[in-house]
Amino acid sequence: MDDDLPLILRSATYGASSRASVDLRRREKRDELHRVAEGCFVLSSEWASLRPRERHVLQIRALAPRIGAGRVLSHVSAAALFGWADLDTLPAPVHLIDPSAQRSRRRTNALIHAGRLTSAEIVTVDGLAVTSPMRTAFDLAHDMPFAGAVAAIDSALHFEVLDKEALSRAFAEFPVRPRRDQAAAALRFSDKDAEAASESLGRIVLHELGAPRPVLQKKLYDNARFLGRVDFFFAEQGVALETDGYGKYTEARYLKGRDPADVFVDEKRREQDLHLSPELRTVVRCEWRDLRAPRRLRRLLLGVGVPVP
Repeated sequence: MDDDLPLILRSATYGASSRASVDLRRREKRDELHRVAEGCFVLSSEWASLRPRERHVLQIRALAPRIGAGRVLSHVSAAALFGWADLDTLPAPVHLIDPSAQRSRRRTNALIHAGRLTSAEIVTVDGLAVTSPMRTAFDLAHDMPFAGAVAAIDSALHFEVLDKEALSRAFAEFPVRPRRDQAAAALRFSDKDAEAASESLGRIVLHELGAPRPVLQKKLYDNARFLGRVDFFFAEQGVALETDGYGKYTEARYLKGRDPADVFVDEKRREQDLHLSPELRTVVRCEWRDLRAPRRLRRLLLGVGVPVP
């Protein structure tokens, strides 16, 4: 689990009616603190700086003492702990599987699924019981929207937590569940070369638009000199499609101590270098909004000669 997440301030540490607990609630009313769960707070400034996955992991930490014996973290919560890509499913309630439950039910900050688990389907992450990567992929493929399932499986394959053949065998052995066809389709469509959720969604949108199938993470060279990689490459048209996010200019994990302006300049130089490749004719950049509005992406592709029906 992430070691650099904010410290959770718990009112139970001091007693619900203690002066310290009353002060925590007052600070929440002044917007100094953000309530993660009942009686659990973090600094509002720290909460604001967290990405959705980090916020969900913090929710898990807050609820951990109350999870209850026999319950196992699952679905998007297990995926968050594994560090898998997420596609608009977070923030969400903490997901748990309770083998003793007769039916699934919603509780404050938690969604409890009824379901059976074998010992092989349970692993431990920082002292917490979590569904195994294989079981997590199976649950997500069946219970999430198609795009989210693809993003999660892509991530598991990319980090080599799972391999596609093993997943396919396991899916065939699991008991039959509703939406089995969707799960099988998500597995078939998954690709270990997708490095981010935006690339997973991009592949789905391109497929739905009827565009030619691109090469993922294409390496470009000038003779033998490596120039860089592009997210999507349409070889026949010599077109690279890059999915841009603002994280590279705002998040510490991408900046790595550099000034955002320097990162921007480096990115421009990288694109100039890419054009030295004889394979490349042009680079098209798209953002999340283009992936969410396929007609915008269609116009971009048609503008550079990529055939789209």
